[in-house]
Amino acid sequence: MPGVAVAFFQFLLLLFGTGALIAMMIFLVIALIQNGPAMNAREWRSANGMIIKSFVATETDDANPKNAQVWYVPHVAYTYFADGTQYVAQRIHFGAPYKSAARAKAEKQLTAYPVGAMVTLFYNPQSPAAAVLRRRAPNAEKLYWIALALLLGGIFFCSVSFWLPNWII
Repeated sequence: MPGVAVAFFQFLLLLFGTGALIAMMIFLVIALIQNGPAMNAREWRSANGMIIKSFVATETDDANPKNAQVWYVPHVAYTYFADGTQYVAQRIHFGAPYKSAARAKAEKQLTAYPVGAMVTLFYNPQSPAAAVLRRRAPNAEKLYWIALALLLGGIFFCSVSFWLPNWII
């Protein structure tokens, strides 16, 4: 009977390891998709601009009206000139906007962008109205770390499942 228990445990380890590797691939694909615009923006031109709005907005999660979650979202607007034309943009970084359940964390995101501050921004030379303050996708960076952890976990579980019979015998 111990052989059956070892085989079942080995099967579970392989199942977890394979699941972790599949999840890693999914997270990696999502991260690559989210990071694509940030990678393309490396070729964008830089310009000087000025912050004209900087505030924290609130959003309410309406999925559960009784216990609605309040999210704090930093917003900025900045003006800049590209090829002699003035533009106004609002994007801080690529990917999903930053949201926090704590107002202080959202306000911290805006410390570098007070109204009237001069900033360096990046705009698309083919479409100068498209601009961003940071050529990053923070959510994609987190997904890369999750994918790495899943890869290591998947390798660990699969390796242990193959070594397990040698440890017991």
